[in-house]
Amino acid sequence: MRGFCVFSYFSLLLMLRNQIFYILAFCFLLGGCDCRRQAGISSILVDEGGGFGDFERQQEVLDRSLELLNSLEENPCLPEMPGAEKLVQTADRLNKWITDRPAALNWTPDESLLALEDSAKRCSAAARDVTRLLRILQGKSEPDQEEGPTPTSLNEERKQIVDLLAQLDSELKTFAERCEIADLAAFSQHITGLRNSFSNLDTIANLTTAGIRAFARGRETETRQFIAVAESLEHLASEFRIEGMFVQPSDIDYLKQRIWIRNISTWARGERQTTLDRVKALFDWTVRNIEIREGTLPVDQQREIALPQQYPWQSLLIGNCTAWDRAWIFMELLREQRIDSCILSVPPPEDPSANLFWAVGVLLDGEIHLFLPFHGLPIPGPGGLGFAESGELDFKDVATLSQVVKDDSLLRRLDLPNETFPLTADAMKHSTAHLLVTPCAVSQRMKVIEMELSGEQSVVLYTDSKEQRRLFGTIPNIEKVELWKYPFRTTFEQLLSEVRTDDLLATFRLPNPKKSIFGLWSGRILYFKGRITGQESAITNFQDARIPDRDFLDYRNLPLFQMNPGMEPTYRLATLNAIYWLGMASYETGSFPAAKEYWESREISGRNPWSNGVRYMLGRLAEREKDYEKAAALFERSVAGPSAVGNLLRAKWLRETR
Repeated sequence: MRGFCVFSYFSLLLMLRNQIFYILAFCFLLGGCDCRRQAGISSILVDEGGGFGDFERQQEVLDRSLELLNSLEENPCLPEMPGAEKLVQTADRLNKWITDRPAALNWTPDESLLALEDSAKRCSAAARDVTRLLRILQGKSEPDQEEGPTPTSLNEERKQIVDLLAQLDSELKTFAERCEIADLAAFSQHITGLRNSFSNLDTIANLTTAGIRAFARGRETETRQFIAVAESLEHLASEFRIEGMFVQPSDIDYLKQRIWIRNISTWARGERQTTLDRVKALFDWTVRNIEIREGTLPVDQQREIALPQQYPWQSLLIGNCTAWDRAWIFMELLREQRIDSCILSVPPPEDPSANLFWAVGVLLDGEIHLFLPFHGLPIPGPGGLGFAESGELDFKDVATLSQVVKDDSLLRRLDLPNETFPLTADAMKHSTAHLLVTPCAVSQRMKVIEMELSGEQSVVLYTDSKEQRRLFGTIPNIEKVELWKYPFRTTFEQLLSEVRTDDLLATFRLPNPKKSIFGLWSGRILYFKGRITGQESAITNFQDARIPDRDFLDYRNLPLFQMNPGMEPTYRLATLNAIYWLGMASYETGSFPAAKEYWESREISGRNPWSNGVRYMLGRLAEREKDYEKAAALFERSVAGPSAVGNLLRAKWLRETR
């Protein structure tokens, strides 16, 4: 019969660890009929090798990966926690997906980062070879079990260590200078000492194998320290991968961070009309929500640790960090809105070759607007200050770099009776713009992923560093454009102090003792999403994380507390965090009386990690009540810590403007 066709297909189903299914289908058409695609069968892409790929299914894999990272509120995605498996699954899915993707069009590597990647690899390779030989000298490894060329005697191995340490010392100094990582420069001194120790054996007559081995074993502490840094160097080198397409765990943290930033910026910018108004809204959100500290941070009500540099996702979770960590968050929020920014520095008078970092510069319409992360304030422009309809202090205008160069009086507004702002208009004429450019953000794989996202999944992942250099290089008074090295130092410090950084997140690992839900973690993730009120919201989860004092007596009899008697101080800190963030959630939704009630509650009154933040936010509430004298007095009481000068300036400007 004319038009008769025979239709057949057969499929093969493969279950992989990440539950991605590959469907192979082949349709044979016999005759001249018009057989149309059957319902439920996706379009088939046939490659030259005879394989098959399902475009729609590939897109589904990508979408599902991003959805996983946007639905982390149920369980903490921290090491050894229930949600960590989601991150592993996401990496697996993305690697399966990206394997078949073509290279990104018009992508070229950032030459500065490419040079850093090459330098990091050389340091890592030399450190790995030294580690190999040290273990051989100590008798912990046999030469034929190790990689690379093997010397024929221990003395040759000793001489090779001396040569390799000299090479590593040179490479490390170069890399440390390029990345401005002081810890690496300090480690160079350790390498010099280790090299001299092994080199001095040349002066010993009749040096024996036993003597060399005994000497090497006597350097056990130095060897352990060296191996720890060598491992960190290897991890650091892996972070400087800009051409590679393989998705590694740090990439997943980056993607998670970008999704949180996207979610926050969507609602924190408000419905502002102008770009500058949106910038001011994002800056003010950052100042309100991210408190700056210095010195130490509490990990519970009994212990404090040295304040580490943090990634933005960590600072967002914890809610406090250094001033430059705060600046990093602000710049990431701007980046999501495709607004260019930089860190500004000027050469200090005592050392013209150095950099004095002082402000975030936001590029709008060819002008760099000035925001002070330490002070938590923009620099008021010629338009001055006023009060918004809400009653709060309003920066009608934000000063630009070109304006302060021409008019030093704009900077003198930052002077206090007992403290003069240290910079002048003349210093601003020799500014350097430092760009927030990380290896992950300029990598080819992030550009490939971003290009495939659309609609609600869209998120800014890729940075065109060359275009940023061009833009900032055209601005008057910008003499140099460089990379901001702070993120590189953060990466190295985190590699060296994983335990210390993990301590900061201890409160997020705690479930409610009776409900087995992670209220503090879930509350923060939902807060970032803007799901602040409602049945399953930030507020309901913060309430679950809050444990009244009277309940601790009962909880001490629970198996959870009896098995871990040292947990109570961490739970008490978690309760303080929950109360503070309940106040913040109420403030952000306009429930100002509730916010005031939380911040004035007995549990969070007195000396505690949030004391300065409470006084600052009560001052902001007093501004809304138009009680400017009370607000100024509260700001003047918040004089401890790095935000003191900014609080005093806000108090001064409130009195001048009212």
